[in-house]
Amino acid sequence: GLGDVYKRQMQYSLDGQNWSENIPTAKNAGDYTVWYYVQGGDNYHDGEKASVKVTIAPIMLEVSGDGVAYVKTYDGTTSADTATWKTPIPSVEGDLVLGDELQVTADLFPAYTTSKVGSYDAEIGVELRGKDAQNYKLTVDKVAVTAIIEPKPLTATAAEGSRAYDATAEWVAPLELDGIIGSDDVSGWAEFQLPGINV
Repeated sequence: GLGDVYKRQMQYSLDGQNWSENIPTAKNAGDYTVWYYVQGGDNYHDGEKASVKVTIAPIMLEVSGDGVAYVKTYDGTTSADTATWKTPIPSVEGDLVLGDELQVTADLFPAYTTSKVGSYDAEIGVELRGKDAQNYKLTVDKVAVTAIIEPKPLTATAAEGSRAYDATAEWVAPLELDGIIGSDDVSGWAEFQLPGINV
């Protein structure tokens, strides 16, 4: 009768083993299988067990490297070990749930593809970390940044020397340069105005 219908209850489970009359709830993003059946009561068999797939999608976050730059001094290599941030880290935009613990981390250094002085396009990897990271997803795992290599300062010393008298007060002397990297071919000259033209 109708009373028997009211006495019967829906049973739910997330693992197909442990059942409850309470509808399952979940907070974290992911795919879930909800099992259910109707209890038969005294005069009826239990209903057939069935399941339904439920997905809680992660919140998507936009990440951008616009305006982010790394800078290092020329060292003759593509190594980024000495590079430093010149501007802030990548920015992130999206709807965060109040109270969630989440951090966006970026590679410490970009990949330099050349050793020459200049400003170049590069990429850094980004990822989510934190207790609630599983509930969010970045739209990309790499962002474009700028990799800068600045000229290396050199210390110059004018070489001592002498020249033959030529009735002029100008003297051009080679420079001794300190700080040249490896086998780089760098030279310099200094022009002097002597106090007189006589020997």
